[in-house]
Amino acid sequence: MATSLACAGFFFDTEPIGEPRLPALNACALCSKPLARDSDIFMYRGDTPFCSQECRYEQMQHDAIRARHAASEGWKPMQQVGSLPHHLPHFSRAESEGDCHGCHVAAAGAADRHAPRRVPPPSSRWRCPRGRAAPQAFREGHPHAQAEDAGDHDGAGGGVQGGDNEGATTREIKRARESGVVLAVKLYPAGATTDSQDGVTDKFVKCLPVLKEMVRQEIPLLVHGEVTDPHVDIFDREKVFIDRILAPLVQKLPQLKIVMEHITTMDAANFIESCEQGHVAATVTPQHLLNRNALFQGGLQPHNYCLPVLKREIHRQAIVSAVTKGSRRYFLGTDSAPHDKRNKECSCGCAGIYSAPVALSLYAKVFEEAGALDNLEAFTSFNGPDFYGLPRNTSKIVLRKSGWEVSATYKHSSGEIVPMFAGSTLEWLPSDDEPKE
Repeated sequence: MATSLACAGFFFDTEPIGEPRLPALNACALCSKPLARDSDIFMYRGDTPFCSQECRYEQMQHDAIRARHAASEGWKPMQQVGSLPHHLPHFSRAESEGDCHGCHVAAAGAADRHAPRRVPPPSSRWRCPRGRAAPQAFREGHPHAQAEDAGDHDGAGGGVQGGDNEGATTREIKRARESGVVLAVKLYPAGATTDSQDGVTDKFVKCLPVLKEMVRQEIPLLVHGEVTDPHVDIFDREKVFIDRILAPLVQKLPQLKIVMEHITTMDAANFIESCEQGHVAATVTPQHLLNRNALFQGGLQPHNYCLPVLKREIHRQAIVSAVTKGSRRYFLGTDSAPHDKRNKECSCGCAGIYSAPVALSLYAKVFEEAGALDNLEAFTSFNGPDFYGLPRNTSKIVLRKSGWEVSATYKHSSGEIVPMFAGSTLEWLPSDDEPKE
């Protein structure tokens, strides 16, 4: 039996400081909006609170869909056919860990926004070793043509992110737009994640002229949404970033298109929902949709460690609800990071999860459990390119309900990489075979 649709966390499991436990009636069970003591509370099934009649009705609809599925004898989604996804973003590095990474992104049939990270960071010159303009060199299919002191460019044909140091100029933004391959500019707060020690320190004072030029050139800003103030608890950094930096920026430059990448909190989801649709959006990784306890199952699991860290379960539930309900504000962003095994299994292992080989399988699992497989294709394949103004993929990919075992490691030219869910069996198998009727 086949179903052809219209579409074709990891950290401490104890109570973190700064995140007091919420009583049962203090948050909406669907959208996780806090419920004030003097606000109306809409109950469902006796003890489940909602902030509005709309949220309660939406939950009732979800339950009705699940009930219909359960009542349909033999019902099982054996096949999901959809457009090829857009990976927005995945990461590679100047070293050779990216050898197998590009193959796995391509194997998933994905057009991608490729996000190289280099140490030291690129400067402002756009020159290749052979004198070619860097964007053109990569457009012509030279994935290993490292741009000498250049912005970050994509070798897979899907797009790029621009260099993000504080020395960027309005002239470079204009040239980025003229290149035809620079889709966005990424902001890394200094020290927020792996290899970001040379990132932006004075968030928007020095960058404001560049941001205004980005509005004129219609180039989106992509942000790693965390403050790096050592006095701010690691579990509060996303919320503080929104309050101190992102919300004021949206107010100051309301026409600037912004993508808040790999969100982890209900605060982020609520903020995204509060902004004008089409101007502020968010990506969500597969790892941030899963339970964070995986970091400690059977001992410390370094290959399940990433930044930003996933927060309490109430935040994970809010993110799952946000992405599976069909909103156009959210889209796939694997944040897949191919670190060599030696750099993960050491005294100070780096952050980053290699999710490229398993991402589609994990997204399908989450959407299936939410009774929202109909919304999977829009999340993986439509919402991202629509936000960036890119054409949607016309080719199809098939996800079959067929168990497959994830490889324990993947080799690259100087070592090996351990993928997310290494050695485990996953239920959904991506394939580019022709869909079965």
